[in-house]
Amino acid sequence: MTDEPKPPPPQPAGMQFDRAETTKPAEVEAGCANCKNPLAGSYYTLQAARICVTCHNVIQQALASGSRTKRFLKAVLFGTLASILGSVIYVGVAALLKIEIGLVAIVVGLIVGVAVKKGSEGRGGWPYQALAMFFTYASIIVLYVPSAMERMVDSAKHDKIVASEKAKESGAAESTPAPAPAAEPPKRVTNPILWVLILIVVFVISCAEPFRQGPENFIGLLLIGFALYEAWKINKGIKLVFQGPFQIGTPPPEKAAGG
Repeated sequence: MTDEPKPPPPQPAGMQFDRAETTKPAEVEAGCANCKNPLAGSYYTLQAARICVTCHNVIQQALASGSRTKRFLKAVLFGTLASILGSVIYVGVAALLKIEIGLVAIVVGLIVGVAVKKGSEGRGGWPYQALAMFFTYASIIVLYVPSAMERMVDSAKHDKIVASEKAKESGAAESTPAPAPAAEPPKRVTNPILWVLILIVVFVISCAEPFRQGPENFIGLLLIGFALYEAWKINKGIKLVFQGPFQIGTPPPEKAAGG
């Protein structure tokens, strides 16, 4: 009687030998959220995202480097250049189409906001937000400068007429009126300090010009508000929260507590 071959013993349930399964921790498979390299040894968390030790050190060093004053002056320079560019775009579109396009104000807000953020090296915060809003508004009110200048000239002419009428009335009251003085040619302004003062006065008057037009300029004020909001939002400060170091395979404290 020949012995029949015995069938192989059944494999335990759940065991598979036809493919290999990795036992790497989830942190290693995910990798660093910044450089995408695999995590090894230990890691940190930045805004709840895992980063490697090298990226943590580089970010911390970048945050501690540089000068606040230099960054602010750089933001002022970039904001000034962006404001000039925005004014050219704003006036150019208005002159080309013969109408004022309020939506261009939002584009100006984006340009100035990005420029200030670039100058601040991405730090953000209320000083840079205020700076971006100032340059955005200064760029937009260029279109209101002609109307402000016209009001200044009209006011000066009115004051001159009133003064002339008062002089005539006082001269008529006298028995022997004095001869009228010869008209003098208008004097040219050559003092640079006086020119700076004139420009400051024109700028201040122009800042109030959008509000002087009242309800008729409601849409314009609304678009200016959107432009200022964009410049403010782009330079909003972000607080970086670091935690760690944690060992590979050990979840952060908040996850361990929650699990």
